[in-house]
Amino acid sequence: MAISCDFTWRGIVVKNAYIRVDKIFGSKRPELPIPDAPNEPKWYAAVGVYADSGQNIPLLIVDVSIPFVTDESPYPGLYSALKTMPEFSGAVDC
Repeated sequence: MAISCDFTWRGIVVKNAYIRVDKIFGSKRPELPIPDAPNEPKWYAAVGVYADSGQNIPLLIVDVSIPFVTDESPYPGLYSALKTMPEFSGAVDC
C-alpha cells in the first residue's frame, strides 16, 4: 500500500513521488504531557517520500498519527490522513 503525487522537495518538483508508511508503532499516552490532554491511544507512523518506488533511501521522512481503533488495520487511516495534508494534496493510491 502506498500513495503517489507530485511533491516539491527543496524547490524541485518530484513527479509521481512514491509515499509509503515505513515504520509504525502505537502509544497509550498523549503526544505531549499536557495536564488536560486526553489519554487517547494513537498509531504513529514514519512515512518515507521517495523519488520512485525503486528507491531505498527517502528524500524526506514525515510523521503522522491517527487515533487507535481496536481490530482495525491502521494503514487505511494513516494513508487517508496523509492525503489530507497540504504537501500530499491530490495523492492517489498506487
